[in-house]
Amino acid sequence: MERVIEVDLIDKYDLVEKYNEKLVSKDLIEYIISEAMYIPNKDTIKIQINKKFPSIRSCKNLIIEGLKREYQESLELHHRIDLKQYFFFAWGILALFLSTLVGEESMWKELLLIACWVPIWEMIDLEIFSDHDERKKRKVLKKLLSSEIVEN
Repeated sequence: MERVIEVDLIDKYDLVEKYNEKLVSKDLIEYIISEAMYIPNKDTIKIQINKKFPSIRSCKNLIIEGLKREYQESLELHHRIDLKQYFFFAWGILALFLSTLVGEESMWKELLLIACWVPIWEMIDLEIFSDHDERKKRKVLKKLLSSEIVEN
């Protein structure tokens, strides 16, 4: 089944950024992504652009560039999250190792055990929640990049 995302452009600032007319509006890209987020995977997406003013140039290429830029930003965020996860994992393992060096029945041993589990749980939390949302966004962006864009 084909799902249509309709975009009505009233003036040129609905399409382009206010301070850089070479870039598509961030609000427009976010709108397209939010509309496509809940479309089932089996359905195809068609983006229909209704221009209400004749003076704007072709917007298909601008939207494709904006979706590609958003995809790249999502990948960069994914890499930053991965670096945070590596840091938290190393911190947790180091604290766990240090807790094995501390004598038995010590308050410091318990504090180090707590200090090792907090970053490990933070690493897991990043994987489950933050990265999950970005993975879904990247999947939607891939689908949008392969979708048909029609200008009226």
